[in-house]
Amino acid sequence: AYAGVVCNGSVIEVRLFGGVTPSIGVVQVKHEGVWGTVCSHGWNYHSASVVCRQLGMGLAADYGTAGDTFTPRDNTTPVWLDNVICLHGYEYELQECSFDGWWIHYCTHDEDAYVNCSNIPEVVKGPDYTYSGLELRGGSTSYEGFVFV
Repeated sequence: AYAGVVCNGSVIEVRLFGGVTPSIGVVQVKHEGVWGTVCSHGWNYHSASVVCRQLGMGLAADYGTAGDTFTPRDNTTPVWLDNVICLHGYEYELQECSFDGWWIHYCTHDEDAYVNCSNIPEVVKGPDYTYSGLELRGGSTSYEGFVFV
């Protein structure tokens, strides 16, 4: 017998802002209807690749601190996230990673995170997701599917 499940998980919307192509730019996330940036503290290849994967743009080809690379930057937006940690880079969406909390940061916009996505499709195992010995299989997102123990 199988049991289906859909878990409530709010999807963190992401986009790249200020780049010369859609696959490069400052990482922005939407919270309560307002776009804001992600601080580069703790920003690494895994976190950058999760953003690219969520956007359907492959994995990260380059990542780092925006500094003066991206102009014009939108300095009127809030810095929403800091210390975004994606443990292995296997996460499908940014909300699966840890961070300090909304609007908890010690950053200026000079420390905004940026990413350059490869746009090379990655080979993935599929939509299955494993967490703490439980697996969700066959769902269209990591929050739904059949539960396997």
